[in-house]
Amino acid sequence: MFQLKSKFVWRFTLLLFLASCIVHIAPSLYAQTTASLSGNVVDSTGAVIPNATVTLTNKASGDKHDVTSNSSGFFTFAGVIPGTYTVDIAAHGFRGLRQDDVTIDPADVRSLGNLSLAVGGTDDSVTVQSSANEIAPQDSGERSALLSTKDIERLPIESRNLSELLKILPGTTTTASGTGNGPSFDFSDNGSSGSAVGVGLNTNGAPYRGGTAYLLDGANIIDPGCACYSIATVNPDMTQEVKVQTSNFGADAPQGPIVINNISRSGTNHFHGQAYFYTRNGVLNANTWSDKNSDPRRLAPSPPTTTRAAASAVPS
Repeated sequence: MFQLKSKFVWRFTLLLFLASCIVHIAPSLYAQTTASLSGNVVDSTGAVIPNATVTLTNKASGDKHDVTSNSSGFFTFAGVIPGTYTVDIAAHGFRGLRQDDVTIDPADVRSLGNLSLAVGGTDDSVTVQSSANEIAPQDSGERSALLSTKDIERLPIESRNLSELLKILPGTTTTASGTGNGPSFDFSDNGSSGSAVGVGLNTNGAPYRGGTAYLLDGANIIDPGCACYSIATVNPDMTQEVKVQTSNFGADAPQGPIVINNISRSGTNHFHGQAYFYTRNGVLNANTWSDKNSDPRRLAPSPPTTTRAAASAVPS
């Protein structure tokens, strides 16, 4: 009886511990992969408009979220998935307002500022075209860099490892290895897992190992045993965008001091797909200069050349 009770207590304690881990970890992962968007609804004189209906629509999936402005005309959307959105505002006695092409990146804290509604019928609307670089102000003083979908598709890459593209970002350098001062990571020789984070690339002088968090949809994929490489390779074809936070980001991102946030592509409300096939063979790889000149067999002197008569020569 005592043994059965002990097993029950042990299992209950384990389940309670796992539940507490999920409760504490889930919000942090959620915050790192999503963003927030806010604004103020006012009229042409600058007076606030309360109880205005604000609708946020994902242009790719068609998902819609509605909120109502408060007594100060303020509204906010939390937990916004990265993507391109349309913001529609409607209020009684005012023309509708549409803010189009609002781009949201992971971990953004963005504000649309004052959104002014003109007096008129609710059936009338005004559309304002915007872009990712015109959304201001941004309520965060973070310093970050972004690799968009266009960057990932257009920039040349030697391997099938997305971390190779990080070397084009400002403040990112190649970590030297050994006395040869060459890179410590060779993208031409890459396995099914691994990254240049922690072993080949350094951002803003962060510690060689353990100074950079490499996140894939909110989960840190850096090998915890050595704080180097990664337990999975991020595929460029399956990645929507990459955001690298270098300093001054909020407490909702508990990793750091450098956070590399990879966001995978998500589905849309239209069916589309692609098929591709990659093949690689080591015999087709060009040897690097450092490997070619550090091969001891190539540095050894060649044996003297001798000429011998053919054994099958027929005497005259």
